[in-house]
Amino acid sequence: MADLQKMQAHADYLIEVIAKQGHLIDNVWTHTTPDILAVACFYRDYEISERKELSNLHSAVTALERLYERWPDGEVEIKLTIKKEMVNA
Repeated sequence: MADLQKMQAHADYLIEVIAKQGHLIDNVWTHTTPDILAVACFYRDYEISERKELSNLHSAVTALERLYERWPDGEVEIKLTIKKEMVNA
Protein backbone atom coordinates (compact mmCIF):
# COMPACT_ATOMS: atom_id res chain seq x y z
CA MET A 1 0.00 0.00 0.00
CA ALA A 2 2.88 2.38 0.73
CA ASP A 3 4.28 1.84 -2.78
CA LEU A 4 0.89 2.72 -4.30
CA GLN A 5 0.68 5.89 -2.25
CA LYS A 6 4.21 6.86 -3.34
CA MET A 7 3.31 6.26 -6.99
CA GLN A 8 0.12 8.30 -6.61
CA ALA A 9 2.06 11.17 -5.04
CA HIS A 10 4.58 11.33 -7.91
CA ALA A 11 2.38 10.47 -10.91
CA ASP A 12 1.52 13.13 -13.46
CA TYR A 13 -1.80 11.46 -14.29
CA LEU A 14 -3.93 9.25 -12.08
CA ILE A 15 -7.05 7.27 -12.96
CA GLU A 16 -9.07 5.82 -10.07
CA VAL A 17 -12.13 3.58 -10.27
CA ILE A 18 -14.18 3.74 -7.07
CA ALA A 19 -17.31 1.76 -6.17
CA LYS A 20 -19.80 3.61 -4.03
CA GLN A 21 -22.34 1.55 -2.18
CA GLY A 22 -24.98 2.70 0.20
CA HIS A 23 -28.40 2.19 1.66
CA LEU A 24 -31.55 4.11 2.51
CA ILE A 25 -31.82 5.67 5.95
CA ASP A 26 -35.08 7.58 6.55
CA ASN A 27 -35.64 7.80 2.76
CA VAL A 28 -32.19 9.36 2.25
CA TRP A 29 -29.53 7.49 0.23
CA THR A 30 -26.39 7.29 2.38
CA HIS A 31 -23.05 6.21 0.92
CA THR A 32 -20.89 3.76 2.81
CA THR A 33 -17.10 3.78 2.66
CA PRO A 34 -16.05 3.62 -1.01
CA ASP A 35 -14.08 0.64 -2.36
CA ILE A 36 -11.17 1.28 -4.72
CA LEU A 37 -11.54 -1.09 -7.67
CA ALA A 38 -8.58 0.07 -9.78
CA VAL A 39 -5.79 2.64 -9.82
CA ALA A 40 -3.58 3.50 -12.79
CA CYS A 41 -0.65 5.92 -12.46
CA PHE A 42 0.97 7.52 -15.51
CA TYR A 43 3.98 9.74 -16.03
CA ARG A 44 4.35 12.44 -18.69
CA ASP A 45 5.92 11.16 -21.92
CA TYR A 46 7.80 14.11 -23.37
CA GLU A 47 8.37 12.29 -26.67
CA ILE A 48 4.71 12.76 -27.69
CA SER A 49 2.58 15.88 -27.67
CA GLU A 50 0.52 16.70 -24.61
CA ARG A 51 -2.60 16.68 -26.80
CA LYS A 52 -1.88 13.08 -27.89
CA GLU A 53 -1.18 12.06 -24.31
CA LEU A 54 -4.47 13.54 -23.09
CA SER A 55 -6.25 11.77 -25.95
CA ASN A 56 -4.72 8.48 -24.78
CA LEU A 57 -5.89 9.16 -21.21
CA HIS A 58 -9.40 9.93 -22.47
CA SER A 59 -9.38 6.62 -24.35
CA ALA A 60 -8.36 4.80 -21.16
CA VAL A 61 -11.17 6.44 -19.18
CA THR A 62 -13.67 5.56 -21.92
CA ALA A 63 -12.52 1.93 -21.89
CA LEU A 64 -12.92 1.82 -18.10
CA GLU A 65 -16.42 3.29 -18.42
CA ARG A 66 -17.37 0.46 -20.79
CA LEU A 67 -15.78 -2.09 -18.48
CA TYR A 68 -17.58 -0.93 -15.33
CA GLU A 69 -20.88 0.33 -16.78
CA ARG A 70 -22.69 -2.79 -15.63
CA TRP A 71 -20.99 -3.10 -12.25
CA PRO A 72 -23.52 -5.03 -10.17
CA ASP A 73 -22.83 -3.58 -6.75
CA GLY A 74 -23.94 0.03 -7.06
CA GLU A 75 -22.51 3.30 -8.32
CA VAL A 76 -19.03 3.49 -9.88
CA GLU A 77 -17.01 6.69 -10.16
CA ILE A 78 -14.05 7.07 -12.51
CA LYS A 79 -11.78 9.92 -11.52
CA LEU A 80 -8.99 11.36 -13.69
CA THR A 81 -6.44 13.60 -11.97
CA ILE A 82 -3.99 15.68 -14.01
CA LYS A 83 -1.09 17.19 -12.10
CA LYS A 84 1.01 19.92 -13.66
CA GLU A 85 4.06 20.98 -11.74
CA MET A 86 6.51 23.61 -12.86
CA VAL A 87 9.52 25.41 -11.50
CA ASN A 88 9.43 29.20 -11.26
CA ALA A 89 11.92 30.82 -13.61
